[in-house]
Amino acid sequence: MSLIVEQSLPYTSAELQLHDPRRWSRLFPLIRPSIKTVELASGHVVAVDTSLTKSKDVLLVTVGSAGNFSSKILSQSHLALFTTENAGAHSISLKEVVKFLRKSEFPVENGVVVVRSSLILGLRAVSERAIDVSVVGELNLDHVLSLLSASNAETK
Repeated sequence: MSLIVEQSLPYTSAELQLHDPRRWSRLFPLIRPSIKTVELASGHVVAVDTSLTKSKDVLLVTVGSAGNFSSKILSQSHLALFTTENAGAHSISLKEVVKFLRKSEFPVENGVVVVRSSLILGLRAVSERAIDVSVVGELNLDHVLSLLSASNAETK
């Protein structure tokens, strides 16, 4: 006698809307109540952690890809803002993020680091307190977020 086991998923990726960039902005506030979703003037929908408005640390922002959502975004509570976008879509700018955070009374003078999943590797300092880091793939995004969250205030 033999038993054949086949992996099955109860829902298709289309039903789960895995490639919808707004999916997590609808779901994440249900997981963490301090998260609020906001649509920026550019049309980007971002999830903002309101519990970090009094933070004395460098603000971390991440931009992930919609189909390959980073597990660090779910497990880490140190992200001030995150969003997802489809590959090749118009990317949210660091200046737009800093402007929004400042308007929302986040301590941007402590510094802002935007880490994004991209097709190219890059590091760009927009000002002495704002850095835009692009990494290739979600695994590298997870690594950078892990390093930043584990570092102390002086290192950041």
